Amino acid sequence: CIFQYDKHTYYIGSEDGICRVILTDDEFILTQCIIPTKIFSLPKRIYVHKTNRLLAYSENSGIIVYDLTRDKTELLYPYAKDFPITKFLPYEENKVLISTRGAGVYQYDLREEKMEQFLHAETNEPNRMNGNNIRDIYMDENKRLWMSVYARGITVYDKALPYYRWYKNHLGNPNSLNDDLVNAILEDSDGDIWFATNNGLTLYSPSKDTWQHVFNRDNTDPESLKNCIFLSLYETRDG
Repeated sequence: CIFQYDKHTYYIGSEDGICRVILTDDEFILTQCIIPTKIFSLPKRIYVHKTNRLLAYSENSGIIVYDLTRDKTELLYPYAKDFPITKFLPYEENKVLISTRGAGVYQYDLREEKMEQFLHAETNEPNRMNGNNIRDIYMDENKRLWMSVYARGITVYDKALPYYRWYKNHLGNPNSLNDDLVNAILEDSDGDIWFATNNGLTLYSPSKDTWQHVFNRDNTDPESLKNCIFLSLYETRDG
């Protein structure tokens, strides 16, 4: 896995551990191996916060929080091996959200050096969190959290509201999410939100409250059934 910290600095997870790399126009400099494999093996996710704390997840070791300034491990959370981590997301001041496949969303407070559960399923309550299997999580400019809850579409959390908002597929209604199996979320440079689903791509325009769909399944075309599952999203510099 790779995390880009700034224009030239990258953190790379490999069989040797987690290393810092400086990449310029004409050279590739491997500066050091920050966390060797004997401490933290085979990282799957890496994130570096502006406070110079590195968070990483490994299926073998769980979660580690490492202070790059003090060259010190703040937290090793081995229990995270039980629920795969899908994303580290900066949230508010000195906090990072951790979405999981099976345990909802956790929050790590960098100042207090404390991990706690933040969002989890409340199946007995209407219009609340409707699942713990979070495939992706995204925060918009209004600090609302958009979460792809496996097989249940999109759940939006706004701490200013007492309820959650759900976006789901409505059979026969093209102005809705194309599929409830959402794998990734991306806001583009125009402020529109893309969803990579198991039935093509869905584009939602918050300003117009409209939905568009591309590369989705066409039951009249057998070839379309082979190419409609999308797992990730990326926008190039030219849009």
